[in-house]
Amino acid sequence: MGIENQLFEWKNWDELETMALQFYDVVLKVQIGEFPVGTKFGCAVFDCNANLLKLFDEKKRLCYEFPLTVSVGPLSNTVDTQESMVLKKE
Repeated sequence: MGIENQLFEWKNWDELETMALQFYDVVLKVQIGEFPVGTKFGCAVFDCNANLLKLFDEKKRLCYEFPLTVSVGPLSNTVDTQESMVLKKE
């Protein structure tokens, strides 16, 4: 699951360039800025190169830009790398 899946749902998407994706018919899953859950946008650009999330309101002809930041949640798993990286002989 990508980070964008945590932020919104969409119907279609295109790759604009490496690390920049454009999503269409977007519905927010979480509040972003002043926009509550369920707000719809014509498209969203998830641009990791510029560290921006851009939400486009086509009716108002506006683009809202939000900085992308990263946070790390609590530890979810620990793996013994000696065990997991050993290839078993067949």
